[in-house]
Amino acid sequence: MNLKSLGWVVAFALLAVFVGGGFDTAGTKIGVVDIAKVFNNSDYAAKQDDLLKAYGESRSSVLDFLSTYQVGTAAQATRIRDLSVENPQPDADKNELDRVKKEVMAQDAAYKTLLTKQNPTSAEVQQINDFNGRVQATQGLLKDWSTQFEDDVNNYKEKLRAATMDRVQTAIKGVGVKGGYTILFSADAAPFGANDLTDDALKSMNAQK
Repeated sequence: MNLKSLGWVVAFALLAVFVGGGFDTAGTKIGVVDIAKVFNNSDYAAKQDDLLKAYGESRSSVLDFLSTYQVGTAAQATRIRDLSVENPQPDADKNELDRVKKEVMAQDAAYKTLLTKQNPTSAEVQQINDFNGRVQATQGLLKDWSTQFEDDVNNYKEKLRAATMDRVQTAIKGVGVKGGYTILFSADAAPFGANDLTDDALKSMNAQK
């Protein structure tokens, strides 16, 4: 699973029409807004993008490490997972994560040394068998966690996307009310429409706290 390339993509159908309410105008006043531009170019979306990337990369780091060093115990693997995905991560937990990883790396080195022995003792053969069992268990965890992490990232992406879209709608409706517009069309529905409010909507979006 590739969690390292998590670009922010507006992959949903853009709203076609915004209808303003409460206007006291003699006739209909129509404007257009490039919703994708307001969404993608906003400071808020950039921050959400950073959150999404950090969320995905923390989980990708777990899979990368355990794919490289598969001889840890299930308890060690679970601790690495839990500590890696913490946000925020206290210094004490960072230190513990580093310690557990070093333990697993040392076990991996010991395992590789045993595999090179020409005539291992019975005790060493037992150690090799134990390590092989850990490798099989870790591979099972990797399969399960890869699916789980992918679901987690997709769900988190939708959560961030929805929060961003709510702000986009608030910004667009705000400039519509301020300008006395009755209807605001999305630019994809009316690409040649007059009264383009995209820049005003983006400024409003960035001004939100």
